[in-house]
Amino acid sequence: MKAKRLFGLVVFAVAFGYLEADVVVYLRYLYYPGIVSLFPLRIMDSEIFCFEIYRELAAIIILLTISFLSSKKRWEVPFLFLFIFGIWDIFYYIFLYFMIHWPPSLFSFDILFLFPVLWVGPVLCPVLSSLVLIGGSLFILKNGYKWMSWINVIFTSVGIILIIWSFLAIPVGLLWINDFDIFYTFVPKNFPWYLYIPGLLLLAFGFFFKPKSRSTM
Repeated sequence: MKAKRLFGLVVFAVAFGYLEADVVVYLRYLYYPGIVSLFPLRIMDSEIFCFEIYRELAAIIILLTISFLSSKKRWEVPFLFLFIFGIWDIFYYIFLYFMIHWPPSLFSFDILFLFPVLWVGPVLCPVLSSLVLIGGSLFILKNGYKWMSWINVIFTSVGIILIIWSFLAIPVGLLWINDFDIFYTFVPKNFPWYLYIPGLLLLAFGFFFKPKSRSTM
């Protein structure tokens, strides 16, 4: 993949990260004026809450669309998406910190997604995950995918499942978003690192491990 095309995607992802941070800053000033912690969640107007979910979905659709339009070959699309997603996510936190000095710590709990349930985790986790996604996707975009075996697919898939599970393992994460009585009283205290760390290692292994002999995928 040409460096010029990747540079254009980086510029897009950084700019998109700024837009995401900008929207969140507006929400923080509306619902969390002068408050550092996000939990317990402030009661949000139901229409605004739904708009936030639609915004999350729209953001993913935009990233997928850019990945599709930027690809020369069909197999590049998922890796371009992961590459853009990782840069977008990291710069979202960078811009958020410079705008409102949040998060105060990489271990501060953040709301990662609202759809289809509440995703919660320390800021460090999406940042580390994004770094692996950026590095792994670049590695495959540079070297192609034909060297990959089912071992890579299995390890990557299990890693992603464990990482997502760690974000949803907090009890409220298993509840649908219309359970508002619990939704607005939940305060995360612990994070299942025993799920996240193995998941991150498996994800990285799946991206970078080159088997000596493989079966054709």
